[in-house]
Amino acid sequence: MSTTPAECRHGRWDSHAHHCVCDNGWGGNHCDINCGHHGHLSDNTCVCNPGYAGTTCDVQCQNGGIQSHSDPSRCYCSDNRWAGRACEIHCIHGHQDEHDRTKCLCDWGWAGTHCDQIDCGHHGHLSDNKCVCNPGYAGTTCDVQCQNGGIQSHSDPSRCYCSDNRWAGRACEIHCIHGHQDEHDRTKCLCDWDWAGTHCDQIECTHGRWDSNAHLCVCDLGWDGRHCNHSTTTTTTRATTTTSKATTTSTTTPMPTTPAATTTTTRATTTTSKATTTSTTTPMPTTPAATTTTTRATTTTSKATTTSTTTPMPTTPAATTTTTRATTTTSKATTTSTTTPMPTTPAVPTCSKVNGTGPFTHSNATACHTAEKGSHEALVLYHCYTVSTNTSSWHAGQQVTPKNCVDMMSKNAAVATFVNSQYIRDGGLSGLVVGCLTEGFQLTVQGCGFGVITLNITGGINLFDPLNYYTIQ
Repeated sequence: MSTTPAECRHGRWDSHAHHCVCDNGWGGNHCDINCGHHGHLSDNTCVCNPGYAGTTCDVQCQNGGIQSHSDPSRCYCSDNRWAGRACEIHCIHGHQDEHDRTKCLCDWGWAGTHCDQIDCGHHGHLSDNKCVCNPGYAGTTCDVQCQNGGIQSHSDPSRCYCSDNRWAGRACEIHCIHGHQDEHDRTKCLCDWDWAGTHCDQIECTHGRWDSNAHLCVCDLGWDGRHCNHSTTTTTTRATTTTSKATTTSTTTPMPTTPAATTTTTRATTTTSKATTTSTTTPMPTTPAATTTTTRATTTTSKATTTSTTTPMPTTPAATTTTTRATTTTSKATTTSTTTPMPTTPAVPTCSKVNGTGPFTHSNATACHTAEKGSHEALVLYHCYTVSTNTSSWHAGQQVTPKNCVDMMSKNAAVATFVNSQYIRDGGLSGLVVGCLTEGFQLTVQGCGFGVITLNITGGINLFDPLNYYTIQ
């Protein structure tokens, strides 16, 4: 398209040459291009000096940037931690967006022009540069959805608190089948003896590997057994038997007798031993009357050197018989039975009805992550003056059941989660009973930094199991 006299913006029309004659410093078909002091015109285009960019060389590149070849209107940022037309934007927690190099692409959990603001997503809000997560979520950016009854931990907001120690993990997602949550590292399981694996569902294979499909150990060559800890290599040792005959000496020495007739009979003595054994039989002197002495063989078995001597006792003129009878004593046991009366049922404290939305505050309530104190204990302490203000001294009273729910509802009874009669301060819930349901009850609670809400405790595990709730005593 030809140029008309009216289109010469910084120049004049040459009617003979039929084009614009531009003023000093201007160029282009319409005399509308000025490269200023940081470039010069070439073929109706500005060629910028080093460190400058833009169609008129009006952009001063920063942080090591140079004019881009693909897009001369901006600077090329050699360090991708910088973005913008002049490389002036620092991407603190991110990098230059490849699709739009004039802005930053932030890392996960960060937002803002410079990627320096925490992104709480859709499950929390930013307060004092920290995320306050909605109930059921945790993490520095509220990106962790708690599972299996877990809630955000007060001591470590980056993870969930698992009230049931059979679960572990940042989101209470790991089931410790044969173990429990490790108290020193709550993101993993501590397995019972004989079990291993992330879920404590694998047997310890000493010399082998665990087959997750067959659920058993596949042993290495030379090993077997449930744990692959029994060697199949057999060593046979033959026993050497040595038989040795013992040397037996039998000596009979009759003692001098009286003129009366004396008969002495001695039988052979047999000794079996691995050592040498000597057996001697010597009859004792007899009385004046005729006496017959009989010595029977003595058999001795020993591994050591043994000497065995058999000496018959002297006879007496008359036989003496002694009879001993056994004495039996019978004792009867005395049993004393003591009956202890059952304890009385603790009274249900009456609390005032919650009319406002909160957040209610109380100096004895667990502190929030912000300066405001408005945890779930605050609601109970605010409305129940008969409950101890020392939450560490709370203990379980009556269990909430379908039989007493109506009575508790009429009194807006203060209840909480208890384990072994101990209140779960970190990860538990406390509130007021405001309604009865077929399979549970309705509980009014107030999360830290939030208004009052009503939960249906109708079944499940942990915080949603009605059997875990007792009145506060």
